[in-house]
Amino acid sequence: MLFHIQGWVYKRQDDIGFSAMTKIKFVFFFLLIAGITPAATGACPAQTPDGVADKFYSTYVFSDTSFKSEKDQLAFFQKYLTPSLYQLIVGAYDRNKRDYAIDPTAKPTFGDGIIFTSYPSDSYYEKFDGVTLPSSYKPGDNNVTVALHFHFTVDDKKAWQDEALMARSADDGCWRIDNIIFHEDEDNSVLSLKEWLKKGIESPAE
Repeated sequence: MLFHIQGWVYKRQDDIGFSAMTKIKFVFFFLLIAGITPAATGACPAQTPDGVADKFYSTYVFSDTSFKSEKDQLAFFQKYLTPSLYQLIVGAYDRNKRDYAIDPTAKPTFGDGIIFTSYPSDSYYEKFDGVTLPSSYKPGDNNVTVALHFHFTVDDKKAWQDEALMARSADDGCWRIDNIIFHEDEDNSVLSLKEWLKKGIESPAE
């Protein structure tokens, strides 16, 4: 809709009785009412919280996406994660480097990588089924929790639901993942991504 509105502004700015400036003001007013800032219309991965979460899981967690360097991977994370979660990710990378410096032959604290689902060890047998917005969500909201749906592709094909806490940035208007709340299960003692990261970063070196 945004592109249609922009096209209308620039293609019909010669309309009699309705100046181009008036139309531009109308567009900005419309975007603010919809809860979309001008900055959010360009660099954001998606325009909605569920769209951002869906794209993150589809293009990173459940795909063969590869990065040329750690710098490229962190740049990707920075687009999708809030600053507080991103800094914990950076802390996890730094912790692994310290572990390698102590003993290059030992498995580092975050040796299996960052987990984004309740069952990271079984990721090859998991399928991502999409994201659901709560019915209470309104376009002007700045925080919302979305449901992440998964199921196993083998054995009993168990389905489960994790949750992503989404936050809209006050700086650029983009939605980002602030935390992942993992499915509560007897086989899964970790409650959230942030909790898991903090615990690993702060654990004493072995």
